[in-house]
Amino acid sequence: SRSISSSTLSYTWNTSGFSQTLNNMSFKPDGTRVIIVDTGLNNIVSYNLSTPWDLSTATAHYTKTGIQTNNRGIYFKSDGISVWINNASEILSYTLSTAWDISSTWTNTFQTMNSTTLQNHTGHLKDIHFSSDGTKFYLCDFVNRRVTEWDCSTAFRADTATYNNVSLDVYY
Repeated sequence: SRSISSSTLSYTWNTSGFSQTLNNMSFKPDGTRVIIVDTGLNNIVSYNLSTPWDLSTATAHYTKTGIQTNNRGIYFKSDGISVWINNASEILSYTLSTAWDISSTWTNTFQTMNSTTLQNHTGHLKDIHFSSDGTKFYLCDFVNRRVTEWDCSTAFRADTATYNNVSLDVYY
């Protein structure tokens, strides 16, 4: 059994070939694939897990390059076909031709939110997350240590979002 407790790390996952700036990850709901954002190399990398949720069973699947520069966050809709990637100042949306397979064809759906829209709401956009019904999404700004909440007039369409003046300032 491999576990992480407060005193012992009993398994270390080898990430050789990555840069020093892994930023975010997303798991396929059944735990058989993990997709990681590597900001330093501008890559998105996927691994298959032969035993669900067990990183020790990971094998490299595919490395995707050229999506955008300075990738920070990634969010997959539960269908695995709709995906959003963000860098420090914009959010781009794509559809994959095969669910949860980053080696398949990516089509830009042009649902872009850029620095003009986000200007007063993020100092450095780190991550994005949608509510389960897609009517809200959340932006994590690590410079201002704030999570902001946005309302989408069309579900899972960031380009229809408006800031609803709700935020959580994180202090510790």
